[in-house]
Amino acid sequence: LAHHIICNSADLRHRLTERYRIPSAGITVIPNGVDLGFFSSAPRNSNESSRPSVLCVARMVPDKDHETLVEAFAKVSATHSKAELWMVGDGPRSEKKRKMAARMLPTGRVHFVPVQVDIRPLIHQSSLLALSSIREGLPNVVLDAMASCLPVVATNVGGLPEAIKHGDTGLLVPPGDPQAMARALQEL
Repeated sequence: LAHHIICNSADLRHRLTERYRIPSAGITVIPNGVDLGFFSSAPRNSNESSRPSVLCVARMVPDKDHETLVEAFAKVSATHSKAELWMVGDGPRSEKKRKMAARMLPTGRVHFVPVQVDIRPLIHQSSLLALSSIREGLPNVVLDAMASCLPVVATNVGGLPEAIKHGDTGLLVPPGDPQAMARALQEL
């Protein structure tokens, strides 16, 4: 019933026109913005960590498919004995994710970090950002990481291919594919 709809990705506009038959003329795409100065001005961690870390910032909900990331990280951690997975977020599946990670990963290799208003310190201490979503719009965390020059591995869903050019500005993998995710994590 709206006169006009604004969405943040061309993929979402396509879904609105296909699924809900909303005329594309009534939809405008305005991608999420990033304050580049805000992310580039934050101090970077000056110590080169001996513990490479994979950062995931995502709500603990089914759409984010943390299971694929944990399984992929388990494969990577077998050959990278010092690597850590930092999972930032909360939600209805938090406890389930903790139990899964405890079952699949060696003790001390995964850290559940409370949600933070300013994620720059985490971004600047991480080796790369990973997002294993099965559905997505255009997530701010990916844009924030890219603005901070942090490498990104994400699934090829929603608006992510609009932000990430595979092999150039990040790596895209099929959703729900732990082997492909592990290969991309290993590459970066």
